[in-house]
Parts: sequence; C-alpha cells; structure tokens
Amino acid sequence: MLNQPTELQVAVCLQIQIFRKTMKFNCIVLFVVLAAAAVAEQAYPARLCVSHKPIRPLSRTALPGFSTAFSQNGLDYFRGVGLQLLSEKLNHLKVPDITGVAKVWPAKFNYNVSSIHLEDVDLSSSTIEIVPGVGLSITVTKGSTKGDFNWHWQQQGIIHPHGTGTANLTVALSANMKFTFAAVNDHLQLDAVDPTVTIDTLQVHVNSKNSWFYNFLIEVLTPVLKNNIANQLNKAIQTTIESKLNELLLSVPIRQTIRSPLIFDIGLLRDPQFSADSFRLYESGESYDSSNVTECPDQVCVQRVLPDTTTQRMAQVYVSDYVANSMGYAAYLSGMIAAQVTPDMVPSTSPFKLDTGSLKAVLPPLYEKYPNSPVILNISASRPPAVTFNSTGVTVTVFLKIDFYVETSSGRVYALSVQGDISGPATVLTNNSIVYPKLGKFLPQDWVVLESSMGDINIAKLTGAIKFIVSYAVNTLNIKYASGVSLPTVDGLEFVNPTLNLSEGFLSLEVDFVFHPSS
Repeated sequence: MLNQPTELQVAVCLQIQIFRKTMKFNCIVLFVVLAAAAVAEQAYPARLCVSHKPIRPLSRTALPGFSTAFSQNGLDYFRGVGLQLLSEKLNHLKVPDITGVAKVWPAKFNYNVSSIHLEDVDLSSSTIEIVPGVGLSITVTKGSTKGDFNWHWQQQGIIHPHGTGTANLTVALSANMKFTFAAVNDHLQLDAVDPTVTIDTLQVHVNSKNSWFYNFLIEVLTPVLKNNIANQLNKAIQTTIESKLNELLLSVPIRQTIRSPLIFDIGLLRDPQFSADSFRLYESGESYDSSNVTECPDQVCVQRVLPDTTTQRMAQVYVSDYVANSMGYAAYLSGMIAAQVTPDMVPSTSPFKLDTGSLKAVLPPLYEKYPNSPVILNISASRPPAVTFNSTGVTVTVFLKIDFYVETSSGRVYALSVQGDISGPATVLTNNSIVYPKLGKFLPQDWVVLESSMGDINIAKLTGAIKFIVSYAVNTLNIKYASGVSLPTVDGLEFVNPTLNLSEGFLSLEVDFVFHPSS
C-alpha cells in the first residue's frame, strides 16, 4: 500500500536477514577451519573482533538460539576442498639448511645442503573422521611433494677434495592431523594435536659428472633429509593452523549489524559437540539495541531446547523462535517499529487515500470537523512483536498504536489515538538456493480508542478500515517477494536443494554444498 516499509515489512525483512547472516557465518567458520589461511586471509583481514560482551542471562543457563551441525558427508566434501587449499599454502615451503659430518669409509666428509624448496604439495588422498567427544582427525594416506636443493661436500684431512651441485627430490608422505575445538571469547578456536608427517620414501637424483659417487653420498644423507623435511612440514602445518587460523577465527565479526543500531550476536555459547555422526556448533542468536543494551525478558523471549538429531545432508541448522523474538524486542526498544505515513506516500494506484474524505465512512466526526483535509498517521509499536514457530507455519503478531493528525490551514492538529494488534500466519518455501516467504491472511484484533478530541468513535468501523489496509499491505509484500530471496554464498560456495521444516518452537534447514573455486 505504501512506498515506505510497514512495521510488518520491517519485521519480516529482519527475520530474512537474520537467517542469511546465520547461514553465512557458519559456512565461513567451517570453511576456514578446513581451508586454513589460504582463503580466510582474503575474506577477513587479520584483526581482532572488537565488540562489547554479549548479554547473557546470569540467573539461568543460556540456551543456544540456533545450532549448526555438519554431517560426515559435509565434512568429507570440505576435507577435499580444504586440504587442496592447505596444500597450496604449503607450496614453495623452504626447509632450513642442513650441515653435518658423514662417514663414508675410509673418509669423513663435511656436507652442507641448502636452498631446499618444496612445491606441488598434494594432500588430496585423505580421509576425515569425527572423533566423538574430542574433535576431528584428518589422515593423509598418499601425499606427495617434490623439490630441489643445492649441495656441497668436502673431505676432511690433509687433502680436501670437494664438490658442489644441485639435486632434485621426490617425496611420498603420509600424515595424521587431530584437531580439538573450543569456544574462546565467543569465537571458535582450535588446537592441532601433534600433527605427524611421515616421509615414506624420498628419492634424490643428481645430474652431474661422477653422479654415481654423489648419489652414493646423497644416499648417506637421505635419513637426515627425510627427518628435516618431515619436521619442517610438521612445524608449517602447526603454525598455519594454530597461529594464522586462530587469529583469523578471532577476527570473524560475531556481532553482526543487521540494521543499525540492531546487533545480532552469533557468538558461541559453549564448546562444539562431536558425536559419532556430526560436528555441532551452538550459537547465541540474541539481538540487542547497541545504544540501549537490555536483556529480553523471559516472557517475551522464551528459550527453547533445540534437538540434537542429525541428517545425512551436509549441514543442518536449527533456529528457535527465540531468535525472532529477541530481534523483535531489540527492534521495539530501538524505536525501529515506527513510521510516519503522509498522504504523498500512498501510491496513486491505491484505492485508499489518506484524507478525511476517504475516512468519512469510518470516522464521520473527523470529516465533519476537518472536511477534505490531509491526514497524517504516526504508527509505533505498543509492545514487542511476537513470533511463534509451529508445524504448520509461522505466526506473527504486531502490536501497534496509531495516532491520527490532520493538516489544517493553521497547522497540524491532533485528532485521536487507537491501539490494537495485527496477527496472521507466514510460510516459507524453498527451491534450490531460493527462499520464498509468503504472508497469509492478517487480521486486526482487539482495537480500542485510547483518546479522542472528537468525542465517541465507532471502533468497529475503524477496525474494518484497518483490516482493508492490512490486506492491501500483505498483498503488496507478497508480490515484492514472489521471486524469492537468494541464500548467500561464501566465496564460491553454493547451497544446493535446501529443505526447510517447521516444528513447535523451531525451524530446521537442511542443505548440501557445491564449491566453485575461483579461476
């Protein structure tokens, strides 16, 4: 009906934005955990997340507003993508120079191996397993790398024969990496528990004159080379994961601005849970006005116990109606559920005009006192909106107060105030990566006249007009979202065939992924 968003539009749009932020955050978390620093450095510059501490109830245990579970299937997919990017991060790895003394009967040789470079690290042949109660274990069964180095030798003694050259090496390796996870300052942090890289075979080839002798000498050095390369890979993996990755995870902004000044808290409430078939994160889902931080009362924001059941889909998100009601309460406190509606905001196609002539049938005293005069409506929330999830859909109730003003030749004058609520159902359908929200029949209920400068008002007639206006607004909103809302992607990450299910007090989204690497 109106060009400016109605309170109902604001409420619905905020819930859509919450859901998009929730899915995007959890995919980013999983992606950076398995892809290490290779992608995350570009997505989030390394700086600590600076925000005030989240509001958490002191008198009770805070339950998560939403939780996200990644199944074995989801982990298997990200394992391949993540290790590929970790391999790229380890490419061009430099191994410290090696010096020592070797004995090749009957002589001793001083040796120096320098400028050791590794490239084309391949960790693709691997498996990932959930370790119940602990974390994740990634095993590389047939890894490989190759490289080159410079070498120099000199015989000890009175005469000092020596030699210098280059060599190529080929490495077959295996590795095991175990990770434990914890919620630290509301962010996900992890530890790499003694990553072990084993050099299964190492082949070195020297191209030069007398290569038979040099290859023989290198053979003596092979155990030293294997040990040094394995140690360097261990250190590189540990450093990349624990140092760089944890710093990046701390930089993920867990206080998301949905619409200023509203803040959506997606921080972790507790350590992740690892069961036999899933890896689950527990997030706050609380919202607040950043300029008036206030805890949502229990009777407005009822906390729900979310289920821990899992699916064979790659990921599953449970969202309780606590998330929606907390956002509604914060929007109410901030004054966002308010608008001033003037005649020029009503589209020319609308059958309803905002003047005393159009309101003559429902507000005769207003027309009699101010004939053919423009009307201004100040609309505000009289209390926080209420959202309930159930198996048949979503019920939304918005509680409003409307103040009527009339524009006269001598200025704007107050006419009357009414108060009541508008309530109705909403459904959400999905098709691939598109979400289609739709509002049902919303009806005004319990409307009363709070104050009037014109004597008695027939509230029944006015309620009928409000019903007509709400119906027009709902139809306009449904047309606006008829094409759906796209679920977000994360650096080439596409959601495939999402399935949305509603239950008493919560909804769940099950989804698969496809990753499209940038060229």
